Parts: sequence; structure tokens; C-alpha cells
Amino acid sequence: QGSALNYGVVSDDLVTYDINESTLDNLLWLLLLSILVVVLVLALAFRSIMMVAAPLLGLTAALVWTYGIRALAGSEFSILEVAVAPVVLGLGIDYSIHLQRAYEKARETSMNPAQAWVRSFSTLRLALTLSVITTAFAFLANFLSPLPPLKSFGLTLALGVVSAFVASTVTVGALHVLVEKTTGGSARRSMELPGFTSMATEFQRRHTALILLTVAGLTLSSVVISVGQLDTKFELTDFLGDEMEVIEVRNSMYDSYEVEALKSVDILIEPSPGMEALTGERDLLKELNRLDEDLAWTTNVVTPEGTSRPSYDGLYPILRDAIESDETFGEMYNLGVFDGAVDVTGEFSEGDLASAVGYLLANETIGEPIRGQTWGERTANYVALTNDGNALRYLRMRIDVTAGNSEESSGLANQFKEFEISLEEATGARVHLSGDLILVHNVLSGLVISQVESTAFSLAVSLFVLVALTRRFGPSMVVILPVGLAGTWVVGAMAILGINWNVLTVMITALTIGLGIDYSIHVWRKFEANRESGMGTWASMRDMYATTGSSLIMSAGTTICGFMVLVLSPVPVIKDFGLVSSISVAFSLILALMVLPGLLAAEVRRSNLD
Repeated sequence: QGSALNYGVVSDDLVTYDINESTLDNLLWLLLLSILVVVLVLALAFRSIMMVAAPLLGLTAALVWTYGIRALAGSEFSILEVAVAPVVLGLGIDYSIHLQRAYEKARETSMNPAQAWVRSFSTLRLALTLSVITTAFAFLANFLSPLPPLKSFGLTLALGVVSAFVASTVTVGALHVLVEKTTGGSARRSMELPGFTSMATEFQRRHTALILLTVAGLTLSSVVISVGQLDTKFELTDFLGDEMEVIEVRNSMYDSYEVEALKSVDILIEPSPGMEALTGERDLLKELNRLDEDLAWTTNVVTPEGTSRPSYDGLYPILRDAIESDETFGEMYNLGVFDGAVDVTGEFSEGDLASAVGYLLANETIGEPIRGQTWGERTANYVALTNDGNALRYLRMRIDVTAGNSEESSGLANQFKEFEISLEEATGARVHLSGDLILVHNVLSGLVISQVESTAFSLAVSLFVLVALTRRFGPSMVVILPVGLAGTWVVGAMAILGINWNVLTVMITALTIGLGIDYSIHVWRKFEANRESGMGTWASMRDMYATTGSSLIMSAGTTICGFMVLVLSPVPVIKDFGLVSSISVAFSLILALMVLPGLLAAEVRRSNLD
């Protein structure tokens, strides 16, 4: 009260708490806003209450099934599960729009509701089956990740895809049959895009080569722009907005002390297997002195201004401080500080170091003025003796470092790995690394592995499923190509927008494959079905644009709007994920409608020549 000092508190625990609170607070209203977007797009597309109500109820059920099954399985939800709802809604709307438009067409032939729905599913069954299998496996590719939250997220997404498929094919159909048997049929006027149909077909006919050249140029540009530009980043504080109190305190601390991205590394030393205590105190002290010198020259290890000593605490700096503050302490245990280094004197014998530690543990005078810790409290944080107090059992050191990006984190982690190996070889003890920096390094490494493996696995599984079900390798490659290109474009867009890889955006390439393969399959299957019915190449393409193309524009528009809702989140990484996902869907749609038809037409011409 009345103090001139301003106090602020920040820690990883407080950051984690605020992340959980902000996520739970925003999950509900983001979900409701996503559903509202779905309602608006469905109303615009179908202009029918039933055509809006049935998919809405079905997709609501899909979300309840998805989250409910995971809850019943005892899974703990993480911040990543926030992104599940827009994906399930987007894919479910895609399935529902295709089925309802086919249902409308079947009802025009005077079929009863049940027959019409069966006919609509029969028409689309191959496309829908391919879509749900490839999409689910694309998301399950996250099971290859070494990071448990990503595994859980991938499983939840796959479950959501299957739930959306069941809800769209069974629940939505049952609602249509039930309501129309009760109230009778109603006039429907789904949105048509005749202008787009004619323009797109003519553009493909005249400018296929130009389209492919443009795509090649954009793809090459994306690769050039993204190489070396995207950094892999992970900070707990990335999940919180700058306006939150804990972030304001953190930023104020960084500004005051002219340090950023402050982290720590813990070095843990324990006896080798079969041993109960650390042995060779003289050699151990020598190695601790060597480590102290190495830390002083290690880049990104914090060194307080006005001193050459690195910022860390552990047995070695504790002994140095104790000897410098009380020379008799050093004399008692045959220790001394010579030219700033702790060393033993001629009378030193095995056990003296443990005795010195025992003395410090029992010392109740102040040993850390800033924190107000006694020598005993300070020492107990870093050293443990055996039960009889005659030998060292465990040692711990905590080193302050700075690392603002993946390159610095990786470099420091590798440097400390060398320290770990050196200590083990010289002392025979077991040495372990822990702390913020090592955690971040492991997460970053896991993210990179997740991205590469999940993307490759998603493409491989998608291609395998297509080839297995169609028995045709050429068309399967044609269908996969635009999906891979969309992933490349998304990476380029991230580089241009300055969005780095993080725990959410690292999955965007696999997500692009999961969503994009759905669009490509629908375009390909409609074009193939038209060709099999006897239509020519351009007539097949025109009909594809008139039916499947219009449906894809509606469903992609819904998915984009659903993901854009995430941009309203106060959590930075969720904002980035929403924006990048929207871009991914847009690129997938563009490539499916503007590139894939030209490739399919070229494949037809090649087949005719053969």
C-alpha cells in the first residue's frame, strides 16, 4: 500500500493457466460462431429451411459424437482440439451439400424421399468413400508424431471426419425422409452458377497450357520464397495475446533487463548404474570447473553485465560464493578459490567435498541475498547427499540461456549435448539434460519430424487408396498432383505473411491434403462418370462445373468462413492456424477447379493417342 514499486508475477505455470482459461472461455463462442456461418451459407445455397436444418442438426450431432467419444475414452483435451470443430463442420458441409444437391435431382424424377436419398448416395458413394478414407488417414498421419498432443489431435480429427460422414449420409438423410413423409415435399431452388460454368469451361478449352505454366511458375516461386524463410517456433507465450497481464509482465521484464527469449537448461548428474553415490570428488570438481569455463564462452548463455561469470547456479558457484564470503569455510574442507576457480588444496581427501556440502546444508545464514535464501535452502536445490551424509548422491545445475528461434535452440541444445557427453566420459556418472530449452528443442524437432512424416504419409496413403480402389495409377497421380501443389502454395503464403511453423501450423500440409483430396476426388469422379455416360471431354467438364463445381464452391466457402472465425480468437497461434487453413482451402479449391480439369482433359487425350 503506497509503495513506489510495481510488482508483477510471471512463470510457466501462470502462462499455462492463462492458456487453459482463455482456451475454454473462447471455445464455446467460436463454435457457436462457426455454426452461425454454416447456417448463413446453407441458407444462401439452398433457400430452404429443411435444407439448412437437416445438415445443421446432423453436424451438431457429429461434433457431439466426436468430443463425446474422446471424453468417454478418458482423453484430456488440449488447446489443439479447438481447431477440430471448424474442420468437422467444413467437411460435413461438403458431404451434406453434395448429397442434398444429388437428392434434389433425384426428387425431380418423382421418387419418394427414401428412394431419392438412396439414389443420391449411390451416385456419390465412390467419391464420398474415397474422400472419407483418404482424409481420415491424412489426419491419422499425425500418429507418427513423437508429440502426444499432436497424436491426440490427429485421432480426434479422424474421428470427426468419420462422424461427419455418418451424420451427413445417415442422419441428414433420415431427417429428410422423416420430415417429407410427414409434411410432404417442398419446392427447392438451390443456387446455380451458370455464368461460372460457361466461363470456366471456355477458359479451360482455350488456356489450358497457360494455366499449367502459371501453376508451375507459382509453385516454383513458393518453393524459392519459403526455403530458409520459415522458422520453427514454439513458446508457451505464443498461445497468449499481448494484452494479457502475464504477457505484459513478461514483456516489461524483457525490456528492463535487455534480454529476450530467456530459458533455462538443467544438467542432472547421478551415479552410474549399480552405484549409490558419486565418486572421485577431485575429478568431479575439476570437471565442474571446466564446465564453468566452457559456459563463459558459450554463445547465448546469459552473462550478467560487468562480470565474466555465466548466470547459473549449482554446486560449483555455491562453493565459490561460500569460500569467497568466508575463507575459513574453505580452509575447513581443504578448498580454495584460485584466480576465480574453485580447486582443492594439498590436504584434500575423498569425502571433504561431501562434508563441505553437509555444512552448507545445515547453514541457516543468508546465502542468496536477492531471493532471501539461506545457504541450506540454496544448496538443497542443487545437491543431495547419501543417507549417511558421507557422499554426494545427486547434482543439479540450472543455466540461464537465451534462444529466440529454432536455430539458436538447436545450436544450444547440441552444445549442451557435448557437455553431457564430456561429463559422462570424465566422471563415469550419468548425466541428463532437462529444462525449458531442451523441452523446446525436443518439441521443435518433433514438429519438423511431424510435418515431414505426416505430409509424406498422407500423400502415400491417399495415392495408395486411389490406386487400390480405381486400379489406375495415371488418373490417381493426376488427382493427387493438385493437392501436393496446394501444400506448396500454402507454405509460400506462410513465408510471405511471416507466419512461422508452430504446433498448429506445422500440420497445415497434412490438413491441406486431407481437405484438398476431397475436392479433387469429387471433380475427378464427376468428370469420369460423365465420360463413361458417353459425354465428350468438354461436355463432361461443363456438366462437372455446373453440378460438382457449384457444390464445391459452396462447401469451400463454408469451410473458409468457418476457419476464418478462428482469426477472432485472442490466442495468436489459433489466429494463425485459422488464417493459414482458410488459405489452404482456397488454394485447394482453385487447383481442383482450375488445374485438375485441364490435367484430366490432357489425360484423356493421352489415352486416346495410346
